[in-house]
Amino acid sequence: MPEALELLAGSARTILDRRFESDVLKATLATDAIIGTFQPISAPGTAYVLLHHVMGSAGGARGVWGYVEGGMGALTSAMGQAATEHGVEILTNAAVSKIEVADGKAAGVVLEDGRRFTAHRVASNVDAHLTFDKMLAPPHCPRRFWKRCGESTMPAPA
Repeated sequence: MPEALELLAGSARTILDRRFESDVLKATLATDAIIGTFQPISAPGTAYVLLHHVMGSAGGARGVWGYVEGGMGALTSAMGQAATEHGVEILTNAAVSKIEVADGKAAGVVLEDGRRFTAHRVASNVDAHLTFDKMLAPPHCPRRFWKRCGESTMPAPA
């Protein structure tokens, strides 16, 4: 499990430094970790971007990119339509301020306007920094999680 957490929320720098010695090779691979993120390779979440770009596949070829017909908006529109057809209510312009936790699991969200929503599952579509540093209280992520993501990102104890 710690390896999965590191890949999902850790930095590409940690992965690359552990696996490779050559700075030239690390720099070459680092481009796949930061493209489109506007983040340095030390930022939380860049390990996943690296994994996605290097290990992903499209059309049966590994390490290539695919493009959505109609652009990325067409993808989210199709996802929204499918969700709505299954009874999901979608709110827009509803900024989340906090992910609530009960019994060690995400249990809902609180919006910036104070509205609360309970849920069996919570999915975040913002980056790892906002999700884990801002929306979840530090006690809800174990120390080993912060250690794997890089001590520099670990919030100070409350």
